[in-house]
Amino acid sequence: MASSSGNICTERVQGKVEDEYLCSICHNLIWKPIACKNCDNVFCTSCIQQWTNNNSSCPFRCPQFEEKRCPPMINALLSKLNIKCKFIGNGCADVHLYDSIEKHEKNCQYQQLKCQGCSDLVLKKDLTKHELVCAEVKVECIKCKYIYKQHDKHELVECLSIRLDIAERNAQSSRGKIEKLEKMVENLETILHEHKLICPPLNQILQNIPLSSLEKNWYIIYDHPYSWITTTEELRQLYIKCIDKRILVGAINGSSSTVLALAAIGPSSILQLETHVNGSMHYSNVYWYLASNKAFGFSPSPIVNPYNADTASTDGDKRLSWYLSRGVGGYRAGTAIDLLNDNNWRKLIMTEK
Repeated sequence: MASSSGNICTERVQGKVEDEYLCSICHNLIWKPIACKNCDNVFCTSCIQQWTNNNSSCPFRCPQFEEKRCPPMINALLSKLNIKCKFIGNGCADVHLYDSIEKHEKNCQYQQLKCQGCSDLVLKKDLTKHELVCAEVKVECIKCKYIYKQHDKHELVECLSIRLDIAERNAQSSRGKIEKLEKMVENLETILHEHKLICPPLNQILQNIPLSSLEKNWYIIYDHPYSWITTTEELRQLYIKCIDKRILVGAINGSSSTVLALAAIGPSSILQLETHVNGSMHYSNVYWYLASNKAFGFSPSPIVNPYNADTASTDGDKRLSWYLSRGVGGYRAGTAIDLLNDNNWRKLIMTEK
């Protein structure tokens, strides 16, 4: 059998073993030989490495061990030796030449391996069969990834329930990641707005625009609650403050709010419009109307009714309408309608600085 160092004992060698083939440290057959440069004695590689970890001299009392290649004659003689497999006690009867015994033993079917279930030692040749019937071996469901002992039952309902739980956890995780990304985008947009790196898009109706993104380039010229009675003349007079500039018309929910709920940007000439009832003017994908003593506002489509303010429901969240000179305030800020006596929603007009 093999020695404690893993080398080959003489009992495993077929035929007589000459003393010159023995390691003077472990006294077994020299395995992977290496020689001393000073005295030419030959040792097992593992033996001399272990020796020099504790000693600086050679086992044959050379002042210092200096390694050199083993003489070719020694290697040639060793290569002709026939060695019995170290698993002979488990039933292996194979005999191999010195240079091929290591490869055989690494793959020998008579070596003992541990069962992944019960941890018993089983011959390699029998391991697959043993683990197929071992009650302690665990398997993984390819569908739900649940791990269970192979002889236990894994019902379809249980599998579906586990898969549903996994799906819900994944969905919750994904929702959390999406919310986090949306928050990051929102914060980034706010920063970019504040540093004037981006401007609000001019060709569409805007929603949820931070006032902080506008304050460096725009200023307020009209700010009243929806209950305020806005007149045609008021709007005509505002035009003087913003000739040849753009204006932003919007609605904000709450006097202390910092976000425009709804807004659109257009030329200041909008304040000079005189549209017919059920009519509008088109500027950059936004439809504007100002019908004297009727209504003022914007819409994403040309379908409006400024005679009674814009009451259309299609794209209602993108429609803004104010009564003009009607003796009452109101009317809508997106889906918030009527607002006749509302002091929370506010009408806002801004112009460029």
